[in-house]
Amino acid sequence: MKLFEFILSQLSADNLPLERLAAARALAALPLSIDQQLVLIDQLDYAGPVAKPVLIRSFATSDDEELGLKLVHKLAELKENLPAEQLGLLFRNYPDSVQQEVALKLSRSEADLAENKAILDQLEPLTHGGNPEEGKPVFFGKKAACSGCHAVKGEGARIGPDLSQIGAIRTERDLLEAIVFPSASFAREFNSYTIITDEGLVHTGIISRETPEAIYLRKTDLSEVRIPQDEIDEMQESKISIMPKDLHKAINDEELRDLIAYLKAQTKPE
Repeated sequence: MKLFEFILSQLSADNLPLERLAAARALAALPLSIDQQLVLIDQLDYAGPVAKPVLIRSFATSDDEELGLKLVHKLAELKENLPAEQLGLLFRNYPDSVQQEVALKLSRSEADLAENKAILDQLEPLTHGGNPEEGKPVFFGKKAACSGCHAVKGEGARIGPDLSQIGAIRTERDLLEAIVFPSASFAREFNSYTIITDEGLVHTGIISRETPEAIYLRKTDLSEVRIPQDEIDEMQESKISIMPKDLHKAINDEELRDLIAYLKAQTKPE
């Protein structure tokens, strides 16, 4: 299918993160065959931290054994240490053979937590010496795309917490952790929720509004989905931030240093 091949090409590392995100959203919405989904798994290598979570979640509606096994092996290869909650939702429809591989290759352990700490220790030198003025275009730029969810002094979106005073309440180490591992600590008033519909569809996001007829979720890919109340089978609070992890990989070390300095400088209300 030429449309599939064209959208797939837009995941190229040559494209900006938001362009790859748009491609991922389009691919997730297409009725792909198993063969196309198998090809899509190989693209996880190149999707980047913003688009990758969208692609990974798109496999949650399948129950094909071959597809599930390939996905497990790819996530293990990429060292995607997904939270147990997310793994459960992603592989809930797959057969026992896939579930066993998930437990064997993807279950998190104390060693994983120690590895996360080691990553933060390695990156900690970047929490000092940055230039806040240089960090502002990183925050509002298309590579990190921070302003797609967050606002500073009235500029940017308000999907996530307003960061106009973030420097007054978070240390540089805290800011680094929030960028690299956002699910480790996030603002409680921006809790995300997982909703499973009667048809088995899984949606995770922040409740943007609610009516007697429907709940509206703002998802990781910045889209909003309307879920009728009478189609909800299960709804629970999630421990997973809708902010994708590893955003530091979308920028270089100096940009990360400057971004942290910019966030740390935000100590006054808008």
